[in-house]
Amino acid sequence: MYHRIIQRIIEPNMPLFSTKTEDILKAWLLIHKNHSGITVPAFQYYIYILSFPHLNKFTFLMNNLRNRGFKLRQRAEILDIFCRTQRIYHTLVRFVKLCKIKRTPIYNTIDLLMNPIDRHTKSIIEIYQGNRVYLFTIYDVVNLVNANLSHSPFFFSDPLPVKNPYTNIPFTKSDLYNLYYFVKYSDHDMPLLMQLFFESNLDISRFKRDNAFIIRDLYIKTHVATMPSHLLLENIRNMFRDYTKIQIHAEFPNDRLIRIMRPYLVLYFQWAYSMSSVIQKRSMDQLLNKLSRFCHFNPRFGRKIMKLEKVFELSGKYKKWKKIVYFDDRHIPFRTLDDDFMQNHSRYVDNADDDSLSEYRSDNDDTSESDEDDDDDDSVIYEDV
Repeated sequence: MYHRIIQRIIEPNMPLFSTKTEDILKAWLLIHKNHSGITVPAFQYYIYILSFPHLNKFTFLMNNLRNRGFKLRQRAEILDIFCRTQRIYHTLVRFVKLCKIKRTPIYNTIDLLMNPIDRHTKSIIEIYQGNRVYLFTIYDVVNLVNANLSHSPFFFSDPLPVKNPYTNIPFTKSDLYNLYYFVKYSDHDMPLLMQLFFESNLDISRFKRDNAFIIRDLYIKTHVATMPSHLLLENIRNMFRDYTKIQIHAEFPNDRLIRIMRPYLVLYFQWAYSMSSVIQKRSMDQLLNKLSRFCHFNPRFGRKIMKLEKVFELSGKYKKWKKIVYFDDRHIPFRTLDDDFMQNHSRYVDNADDDSLSEYRSDNDDTSESDEDDDDDDSVIYEDV
């Protein structure tokens, strides 16, 4: 089809030629007979069609544009014919694709989160693959791209090709460009990995080579956010054991402990597994500083408290003792409000957590008075009221 479009553009009155041997001979005879009316650029395109039909069209174009034997006007005419051909060709290709999509059955009527979807919704993209149409929401696209590009088994960056989850077949280059611009011109924020992948010309090897540090750091955050509860609890208790004197009672509510300590665990993993020495140092300083403040605020965090309270009747007469059991979960927030918010855009402040290591060491070398009074060897406290 591409060769036929070229022929119609350069000489509308000439018959269409095929690449069969007998047609090629007839074509050259006809071209020789009408050579006076054929321009040099048109003659070059006839050579391309009849003698080198399998040559890549972009290679043909660059060879002619770099040919110093042609005048500037002739090279401009060659480029003009190429652009006109490309415009018509891609218009026809888009039309054919739209016809195929309209006539092809839809494979899925629900998204990857099992929610019903409508193909006419603005936040839906249609991907034609293997004679089927697959529908994806913008959240499906973002989660799919992030999951594949951030793939890091055992914290080693190993991004995977972005695949169709229904067929496990990688998307084509054109599909990936469509997915990128679908997200770009939507109301959703562009994921960092998707933007970096686009800037790597959708080359997965180049993407991995240039962004291994970023891939791992983003994977650490995803890993902590999606880690099973039993692994989260194990790492949280290890962190308390290694860097604090706080003892968490075995019956302390797991969901409450995870909710409070998950942000600290991100710093804990960045310190241990980040490929960037700068991020490792910063994470270490921030973690030790925040844990130190955490312990100072409430050294009894995580303990089981048992209290005995007197129960009185309405007449005021003593009736019995009542035992009250609860867990001490008082803590400071992980993130604090920035008091310098209105000025921090114009003035640089060095990391406030730089002295955290010395502060952490001094806290662990000298036992505080509150720790001495709290009997650290036991995570149960009995109080009488």
